[in-house]
Amino acid sequence: MCICEQIAPYELQGSGWKRRTFERYVAELENKGFIYKNNESFRIDFNVHRMLFERRIAKLFYKNKSRIECNKSKLYLFFSKICVLLSVKKIYKRQLNGWGYAFIVARK
Repeated sequence: MCICEQIAPYELQGSGWKRRTFERYVAELENKGFIYKNNESFRIDFNVHRMLFERRIAKLFYKNKSRIECNKSKLYLFFSKICVLLSVKKIYKRQLNGWGYAFIVARK
């Protein structure tokens, strides 16, 4: 099983979203009988996207629309893609908990 999900160093939630920790996903998988594959899992941090887009630009769109509506906006998606392209993509194989996107592999 592969999971790709946005994570945070601690659990957060807001209106219509929730961020879980890497450890939470691993614990839930292991509780269901899966074996977590550490050597195949990693975290990617898109720093410009996180610091500029998510914390500043996206909030301007959220004032008038829901997050689902924003994801349908070509302008919103354009700014998001530009910020991803400008990000220095850091891939972490040892420090798996933190901000970013987790790619978690587990086997039954």
